[in-house]
Amino acid sequence: MTADERRGQEEKFKQKLGNDRNEGAEGKPELKTDSGEKKSFLSSLMSVLGFGFAVLALILAILVMKKVDNNMSRLSSGLKNLEIKTTTFKTEVDEKLGYVDFEIGDIKSKVEKSQRMAAIIELKRALVTVGEVSLVEESPEIQAKSKQLVSNIELFLQDLSAVKKNTPAGTIEVMEEPVEGPSQR
Repeated sequence: MTADERRGQEEKFKQKLGNDRNEGAEGKPELKTDSGEKKSFLSSLMSVLGFGFAVLALILAILVMKKVDNNMSRLSSGLKNLEIKTTTFKTEVDEKLGYVDFEIGDIKSKVEKSQRMAAIIELKRALVTVGEVSLVEESPEIQAKSKQLVSNIELFLQDLSAVKKNTPAGTIEVMEEPVEGPSQR
């Protein structure tokens, strides 16, 4: 290839490029830019980016929903366990309270029984004391009142025995202690 042929090809190439490019102020070729092409490129770029962000948002939403679902299932199982424990605790407490009520009733009956027995014992002591007073006193008035008091105490003791379901009230024997003389010590 000669130098002239080479120059001819360069000029043809420049003419072809001249159709696509404009010469700049400095003599360098510039690309012709079409504003329509730029707009279409930018709009396609924006649509691809928007679609990418939408997909990313969907993935994040699915992950968040999955985590919330896991938390809700753990929470519901925890609530079921708590319900089971509270119902068993409630039944145990009810059983214990029933037992405590039974024990309280038993203690009340024992206290009432012991109070009744104490009253019977005190009435029998009073009966013995009044009987001794009537033996010691010679006044007919005191003897009549002591006999009346003895009969009232005996009636009251019968009433207490009847309340106690017809069990005998028991007897109290009064015995004098032997007096110790100086020689027995």
